[in-house]
Amino acid sequence: MNTVKQSRKGSVLALCVVLILVLALVGLGLARLGSDARVKANKTSVGIVARSAADAGLTQAAKLLKREFAATPTLYSGSVSKCMALCTFAKDAKDADGNLLSNKSLAGTAPGASYIFDVNYISAEKCYLVTSTGTAGTGQKTVYAKLAPSNHIQFFVDTLDADMNNKFAAYSLDPDAPFMIKTNNIKANTINLIKGIIDGDVAVGEGGDASVVSNPDSVSGQIYPSENVYPPNANPPDVSTRKDGPPPVGNDYTITQSGYCWYYDPNTIINVNGGKFVINPNLGKVPVYIEGDMNLGIGGEIFVSNGSSLSLFIGGNLTGKNNIVITNESKDPTKLVIYSTGTGDIDLSLKNNTNFYGGIYAPSSDVTFKNMNQGVFQGMLVSQSLTFKNNGTFYYDPRFDSFDFFGVDPFQLKVVRWWED
Repeated sequence: MNTVKQSRKGSVLALCVVLILVLALVGLGLARLGSDARVKANKTSVGIVARSAADAGLTQAAKLLKREFAATPTLYSGSVSKCMALCTFAKDAKDADGNLLSNKSLAGTAPGASYIFDVNYISAEKCYLVTSTGTAGTGQKTVYAKLAPSNHIQFFVDTLDADMNNKFAAYSLDPDAPFMIKTNNIKANTINLIKGIIDGDVAVGEGGDASVVSNPDSVSGQIYPSENVYPPNANPPDVSTRKDGPPPVGNDYTITQSGYCWYYDPNTIINVNGGKFVINPNLGKVPVYIEGDMNLGIGGEIFVSNGSSLSLFIGGNLTGKNNIVITNESKDPTKLVIYSTGTGDIDLSLKNNTNFYGGIYAPSSDVTFKNMNQGVFQGMLVSQSLTFKNNGTFYYDPRFDSFDFFGVDPFQLKVVRWWED
């Protein structure tokens, strides 16, 4: 009996030892899991912070590049100075030892982390490559962006006055693409609306706020300050390509050939009062340079036929008193672009319910549309000011996203690609 009891006691003891060992192993496993989870969480958190720092460096680099490009839109490789305070991007800049400051890096800090970025010009692609690396503890992330010179903008004005327009509206034809009205102005109520709608954002001048828009509730997106941009005047076509434009027959002008820039000197006023200025069919690209004024009078019409496109350069004023029609038979706005080469005004009183399919590039001009009751302006606009009277709708046409404006030098940098390691 004693032998049996002792055997049972020994079995219980062995079982207890095994159970303790099992519990110890389970405890060690749980501790290891907890430790691994903490390590992974730490790596994830420092990775997120490092990525945020890298993004901050990329944003800073893009901001500095855009600002310097706006001031001097001719930047090249070797133009990045290692001076964070001034960030001079002058071509052929040198350090104190006379060495070119080519491909130098700039450093900065972000909350709980730091970043360093460098800028290189890729001549084959005509763009700038920004590389930004963020570091937080043991974590490190690198992001990249390419910025290219551009002369593209959707809708730019210094002032917009739709005060007499109860139903002014501005949209993009592509509902999935962002639409933005850009102004450099920071004065209150310079985007003057009553019951209008802007289906997108309004980017105001540096240091500005929502007071720039008289009715902020009319903006479906955000109102925020952004870097100022300075679209230059269009350059008229080169003298070597010019040929004297055909004279009128009555008040009708007809362009029948391509291959030239049809030119009218500043002493010749183009008077289309009750007549037509016609671009015949299937001519391809047709530039016309009117160095003086063009007067559409009463009932005058500009008519661009199918298979042709018109780049109309105006050195003076473009005016029309009443019932003006501008016909773009293709309804492709990129086929009719009006350029102002100076400070002349564009003042058109359109026929009721008339639609305008085209672009207006007139950064130093005041543009006025009158009597456009229920009409549509589909295209793009750059002007010093826009006065939009009566009810009308503006639609930005995304076909201008890739449009190369004739005679307009790039005036801003845009991010064309962004990626990360």
